[in-house]
Amino acid sequence: MGNESMARAKRAAMLCAALAWSAAAAAESTPDIEALIPVESLTASPPEPDSSLEPARKPPIEEIVVTANKREEVLRDIPASIAVLDGESLEQSGAQGIDDFLKLVPGVNIIPNEPGAVKVTIRGISSELGTNSTTGTLFGNVSFNDAYFPFVALDPNPFDMHNVEVLKGPQGTLYGASALNGAVRYVPQSPELDAFEVKYFAQYTQVSEGDGAPIYGAAANLPLGDSLAVRLVGFDRRSPGYIDDTGRGLEDINRIRQRGARIMAQWRPTDALQVSLLYMRQDTGFDDAPFADNGDGRLSRDNTPGPSPRDSYYDMGNLALAYEFDRFTFHAETALVRKRFEEAPELSRLATGEADASTISSEIFFDSDTWSQELRLSSAAGMDHPWRWVAGAFWQEQPIDSGFDIFTTPGVSTLTPIAIPDLSAYGGGLPAGDAFITPGGQAVLGHQRADITVRELALFADVTRDLGDDWQASLGLRGYRTTSGGVTRASGALYGVVENVNEGEVAERGLTPKASLRWQPSDRFQSYVLVSRGFRVGGIQPTASSLSTTAPRSFESDTIWNYEGGVRTQWLDDQLHADLTVFHADWDQPQLAQRDPSNPNPVATYYDNVGGAKSDGAELALQWRTPVDGLSVSVSAAYTRTVTTEAFTTGAGVETMPGTPWPYAPRWQTATVIAYERPLTGGWGIHGSLTHTLISEAFTTLANDVPVFDYELVDLQLGVTDSAAIWPSLTLTLSNLTDERGINQSAFTGPANDVVYVRPRAVTLHLRGRF
Repeated sequence: MGNESMARAKRAAMLCAALAWSAAAAAESTPDIEALIPVESLTASPPEPDSSLEPARKPPIEEIVVTANKREEVLRDIPASIAVLDGESLEQSGAQGIDDFLKLVPGVNIIPNEPGAVKVTIRGISSELGTNSTTGTLFGNVSFNDAYFPFVALDPNPFDMHNVEVLKGPQGTLYGASALNGAVRYVPQSPELDAFEVKYFAQYTQVSEGDGAPIYGAAANLPLGDSLAVRLVGFDRRSPGYIDDTGRGLEDINRIRQRGARIMAQWRPTDALQVSLLYMRQDTGFDDAPFADNGDGRLSRDNTPGPSPRDSYYDMGNLALAYEFDRFTFHAETALVRKRFEEAPELSRLATGEADASTISSEIFFDSDTWSQELRLSSAAGMDHPWRWVAGAFWQEQPIDSGFDIFTTPGVSTLTPIAIPDLSAYGGGLPAGDAFITPGGQAVLGHQRADITVRELALFADVTRDLGDDWQASLGLRGYRTTSGGVTRASGALYGVVENVNEGEVAERGLTPKASLRWQPSDRFQSYVLVSRGFRVGGIQPTASSLSTTAPRSFESDTIWNYEGGVRTQWLDDQLHADLTVFHADWDQPQLAQRDPSNPNPVATYYDNVGGAKSDGAELALQWRTPVDGLSVSVSAAYTRTVTTEAFTTGAGVETMPGTPWPYAPRWQTATVIAYERPLTGGWGIHGSLTHTLISEAFTTLANDVPVFDYELVDLQLGVTDSAAIWPSLTLTLSNLTDERGINQSAFTGPANDVVYVRPRAVTLHLRGRF
């Protein structure tokens, strides 16, 4: 970590320590009321208290109920690290995507893999570009992860969400291969049978050095009789651009248009039976890619003679049935997730770094259709019984069809190094001939197709038992079998004259256990220990190039063992929560994207299992309702050290020694929020917040030569609210107040350097209401 990073981390640590000290001091200075009461005659009647003289007692910090373990549980009673972002707070902040709110959860960061297809990293366990995410994304209980080619990520608009749960550490026991080291789980608001409601929002965002754009959304809850309700949600989002293409004389080229809708129905014909239906769709279109060509803070590029437009969508259908028996509940969920993606990236810069004219272009497509079925039984909610449990069976099938074509400019008649500048540097002359010319006159450099199907079949159970008044033990286990196979084909000048074919299947089976022990001797203190395991599916090599000298025909699953301990405390009459978590994770045979220098394809990679890695760290969280009415403070901090544990040599020939920092694994992250709410006359109130987040430096590869992150962000919010909901609430947000030029992605491909900056300073006016 550089000096500046260290200074930032020290400032954040000092702030955490100061707040913790002040809270502890307040706790120590609180007198023991019972000790100060004089003892009168045992027969004397105590005087009636004068309630008018008693100070109003503040309500305790709200108890949060989650369903992260597929049954309702109080958050602080779960022996695991889970962060919850409240849906109402997300709406008030005007959050529109995952990058707007995950920065509030230290130990978690996002990596822009493709425009709009971010990856989530938890505790430094990250995946490089092109590999499947190490963190699952779920809508309810339905996974949105793809085992290959993560071009389309789940990033729903958080409007009308009940909450967003961030589960840290492996979740293999309940969520299988989709959650190697954690999961982000979106929980939508459910239809309500006895309430009619309509709510709406509209906001406008103006970006510094960019343009402005509006966003609209609305939701309606419609009861239809006594046993049926429907909930409708829709939004239309235009995200302003701020990257200029000076070579083409264009401004603000990275605009986004996103539209989405959800329809949910709930039918409850009897008290015991509930049937739920959900359909949602989200379409995202990008005018152009959001990268700059520099690392000095300029929001521009001049090395792309053509645009790189992109369109993607996903939709999901889910049918869920629940029937409550006397002692348990039966659940059945059937889901289909479809994803479609098309992109036409301009690749001329990859050959020369600069491009006066378009010489190389590409077309990429991706289709996946994921069917899943889960049947499970769970102990009845609210039962006063020492046993609580969930058990079930899971099946999933995910066929993936993906590929790309790389072309030269129309009219090129031969594939010589002269027609394609500087490609000879990748290993000599390229073969020429009309066999590589399309009917439109384009020379085909590369043509690749992958037709792969991934299946998972599993049985799982998770049981919790109360051991007396103070102890609680949990034990979970998942037995699984996965298969991943199909065929990949590659042809064109970049792959030689003969078509290359890779065909086969990888079948694996295993167990993912979980065990925990929780001790709670009082309402103010509890501690826990947890051991859990996660896995990620392996498969055949998605590339098929005979010019590659090191790529294996297949790669294996990777696994993580996580060892975790935590302490949770409550102080000041439940006005202060102070929690500490420590963890150690062993990552065996991590999947890594490799580049082969003997392959002339500038964008080709292959997957391989390499050595091992470990992650050690600690997380601190403070939540304090201060003595000042309406003023609250929350401080979170995470320290993580993720490094390699074995020596290995990458496909590019780079020798990696034990102790090498893992890619995209920052050491420090902090988030501090100071919030204030105050009622005014006539049902009106004001609210405001100041948010500071920090993320320290990390690197994009094991070579540790391309730094990212290492920035601080400050956001300010001010708003007025009508508690009677007659008039809409109004919130003004200034995000990235200091106009920080933080870098979230920096990728060297050939002579080009693509840099993705955090959004510059922006002003947002947010209007919302309900009736």
